[in-house]
Amino acid sequence: MTRDEMIRYGGRYLIAYIIASILVTIVSVILASMSINIGTGGGAAIAVAAASFTLDRFIKDKVRLPTSGEYWALVLTTSAIGVVVEAIKLALFLNLYPALYTGNEILAFSLVLAAVLILAMNMFFYSKFMGRSYIKRQNAKRGDL
Repeated sequence: MTRDEMIRYGGRYLIAYIIASILVTIVSVILASMSINIGTGGGAAIAVAAASFTLDRFIKDKVRLPTSGEYWALVLTTSAIGVVVEAIKLALFLNLYPALYTGNEILAFSLVLAAVLILAMNMFFYSKFMGRSYIKRQNAKRGDL
């Protein structure tokens, strides 16, 4: 995968990640006003939405599944983007609510946990299993089965 392609798919992932983050935040605020807590499931939904969108764009652009090298390039690039976005979100949150700062160890643990979860989600959603499922759905929509 060329550097330009990595930038293009990384940019798509970043845009999808930010949009999904905003939507999850809005839904969380609305549900919180109704005394409903979604917990940490929102973070997984963000990673799933961004990875699904990026895989969708890759398959539509290339009309095939990623090769092994492309798979790892997608996984590592988008995971790094996801971790950076999560670190920025955490810094902004702590800037807005400094009373919630609990120490550097907790911050480091939170970022490591976010990195592991984002990496795992990306590894799963860029896998051949998910790619084949996506292609089957697209073929069924077009009536190619």
